[in-house]
Amino acid sequence: MRDAVLTVFHEPLNGWTDDVADFFNHLPLAPSEYWTSCFAWFFNDRSESGLTGFHATSPIQMSFVSELRLGFGLSLSPNIAQRFSDAIIHVFKTKFDAEEEILFNNILDSTSGKCVPYNDADRRTVDSNGMTDVCRWIQERRRLTVITGQNQLRRYSVHMYTDDPSHGLCEYGTISLGLLTFAWPYRESVKSVHP
Repeated sequence: MRDAVLTVFHEPLNGWTDDVADFFNHLPLAPSEYWTSCFAWFFNDRSESGLTGFHATSPIQMSFVSELRLGFGLSLSPNIAQRFSDAIIHVFKTKFDAEEEILFNNILDSTSGKCVPYNDADRRTVDSNGMTDVCRWIQERRRLTVITGQNQLRRYSVHMYTDDPSHGLCEYGTISLGLLTFAWPYRESVKSVHP
């Protein structure tokens, strides 16, 4: 993607990451799963623990906690959270691909094959067939999409490792679309790599 953004589209490459606060706690457990998230807490000296509201009968100072939301410390929590993250990314890609397809069809019509230069830099690359670098790139990516069965026509990348989304987007208008599509409050600054 970096090569296409910088040398074909002649646009800035923008990327950012974030961390979703308390990600596990956003996911409620099904009532049938409550039993899987019980913890037994033993306090040697309750006066030093600093925890209030935990009641235990003497002489055993033990409390039992049952989580109603996906909790930290459970071995299955990262697996469940990753599956949820994968679903979020799938929805994002589905919506974003539909928006980008409109742009790609405006540049290289998938029916007629008519090529319209993307920008001034692209206009200078018109060959004898009326194709520009961007149109040739779109044509090749469409061909690869047919061969692989996976969308190869993207000017963005997005990944999410559990609660850490990472984006790479071409051009500033795409960033606005990406933020609106993903609708996540970003705390990190957007970083750009200019051609």
